[in-house]
Amino acid sequence: MKLAIRFKATDRSTSLIAYVRQRVAGLADRRVDNLTVRFEDVNGPKGGLDKRCSISMRGSFGTCVVQTLDAEFFVGVERALEVCERSLERSSGRRGSLAVGPAVAVVVS
Repeated sequence: MKLAIRFKATDRSTSLIAYVRQRVAGLADRRVDNLTVRFEDVNGPKGGLDKRCSISMRGSFGTCVVQTLDAEFFVGVERALEVCERSLERSSGRRGSLAVGPAVAVVVS
């Protein structure tokens, strides 16, 4: 599985990168070819629900894109990965692929 972690308008966090790598290790054997995680601080240091986490997952099942908006990156990435895992579980019970079009979920707390 190819993993890409990107940061926009926020500082790179080694602890966040390590957390994402540890958390997605279980997805490597579940038909995921490419996984891109993007972190963005939408309105800078003002605070509030401004931390966007976007996950794009591609594999034999098709494409799944999930975005969360939260006060903390760790919470947002955890919630987005839970949605991705549920999507993988649902697609494993179906015949064929999900390549009808991209699946998109937006989660805002």
